[in-house]
Amino acid sequence: MLSAESIPWPTPLCSSLTLSLKSMETCRWPRPATSWVSWRVLAKEAAPLGPAALLAVVHFLKRVTVLGAGEPEPLTGPWEQLGQGIVSVASLVLEEQLADAWLPVSEVVGGPMALMASVQRLAPLLSTVLVSERPRWHIQHRRVGLEVQSLHLTEASTESHVFTMPCGHPEGPGHIRIPAGEVKQLLGKGLSGVTVIHSWFSSSILQHTLGEPGLEPQAPDISEEANKMQRFLGTQVGSAIISSEVWDETGEVSTAVTFHLQHQAQVSPQKLVEPVCAFWNFSISPDTGGSWATTGCSVATLCQDSTTCFCNHSTNFAVLLQVYDVQRRAEEESLLRTLSSAGCGVSFLLFLAAG
Repeated sequence: MLSAESIPWPTPLCSSLTLSLKSMETCRWPRPATSWVSWRVLAKEAAPLGPAALLAVVHFLKRVTVLGAGEPEPLTGPWEQLGQGIVSVASLVLEEQLADAWLPVSEVVGGPMALMASVQRLAPLLSTVLVSERPRWHIQHRRVGLEVQSLHLTEASTESHVFTMPCGHPEGPGHIRIPAGEVKQLLGKGLSGVTVIHSWFSSSILQHTLGEPGLEPQAPDISEEANKMQRFLGTQVGSAIISSEVWDETGEVSTAVTFHLQHQAQVSPQKLVEPVCAFWNFSISPDTGGSWATTGCSVATLCQDSTTCFCNHSTNFAVLLQVYDVQRRAEEESLLRTLSSAGCGVSFLLFLAAG
């Protein structure tokens, strides 16, 4: 079985991730020198990484992103350059050709969520470079994006705060929003400024490795006759993963959020799909990296190929799709699609009016 102990860690080198870290005082921090792995990832060699090398990358990124953890004063360094390198590598190892390599890695470190945690740990380091002239730092690659923004709160802070993914829309699929009421509550707590952190991850590897076959079905109540015609098959990640965090000077401040995500998973038309709003809880089964949970989350708007969710806290979110094997006549399927499309438009307008 693959394990972290099976990976040979060479002598620490500041040349890892192809970054010029030799000038940094941070070279004194211990970290695995898997520079050959980083070079191979960045060079996009034809031969994909195997599980052992992929695990080495995941551990390497974790070591790098805990730089300065526990230090009494913020450390200085080329954090922007470091962030560019880490997000680039994270994006490359989420490419589809590495899907098979991720399966054994998931048994050791919790799969891609361990990678996401490393990317998100960059935020406190990047927040140190925010200044009034540049209150926002943003980087994105093909599969990963990260944004850190300093938000000044005043009595005029009455608008919601929205983050939009590439090709997303602030009023449609591909965004996450901190409602205006939550922004007012931050001001009511006496906060004059906060740091808002958003990230997104989009890859078919999420569907391959982060499904929950045993997650209890949450389908709506149906008749006994209808229940006999459908069989629960399992739960899979049906969208990108998007996150929202708010920090003040003392730590994280939890806020409610809404998010609207496009369904990305490929499901046979013959299957019944029930979207579920969920978040990743690292506290559940910590030995395996966590698990999906639904506490505090609910579906706000259900469309044919996207879902809007409300959650009363902030973390990493996704739309899960619970898949059922069901027997339906062709005319029933056509009617269902028509009602779904019409219902989406009506419910979305009602949701906006209520918000």
